[in-house]
Amino acid sequence: FGRTDIDDDDIILPLRQCCVIRPSTLNTLLQFYSEPQALTKALHA
Repeated sequence: FGRTDIDDDDIILPLRQCCVIRPSTLNTLLQFYSEPQALTKALHA
């Protein structure tokens, strides 16, 4: 405890898990950003 030169994975892993975005999700978000599209159409596609 208190060693700044060692990273404890038990503390770091939850942060990594919450910040990971699947490539398909990123592509979907980028499509909404670059090409305005109705959400209804996207949900029914």
